[in-house]
Amino acid sequence: LTHAAKLVARRQAGYRVDPDRIAGWRSTPTSYGQGYLWTVKTLYFWWREYGRVERASLEAALGPCYLNKQFALDVAFGKGRNISSVLRGLVRTVPIVGPELGDCLSPPSREYSFPRDLYRYGHST
Repeated sequence: LTHAAKLVARRQAGYRVDPDRIAGWRSTPTSYGQGYLWTVKTLYFWWREYGRVERASLEAALGPCYLNKQFALDVAFGKGRNISSVLRGLVRTVPIVGPELGDCLSPPSREYSFPRDLYRYGHST
């Protein structure tokens, strides 16, 4: 991961636009809540798989939506309705299963930070 992070930083230096514009955690015209290179900038897929392999938390070991980054209902019904985020907040209040099911609907509003969120994911908002 250290070598990959250095490689990504070197490549980002060559971008012709501000990296936050294309790799930031922000609203976009798509159903994703991040720029199209965010997964590269953060090494998201590497960290997510590392968390699963290490069983960093109960969610990592068993959760079907561990470190979800998609707005499921917005993908299905169209961006702009904010359905996923609203339902995520409501569903997460249901005892026992709420947090895991809510996490399937949308990512947290706060950007993931690795490796911190490998262990705290279920508690993010």
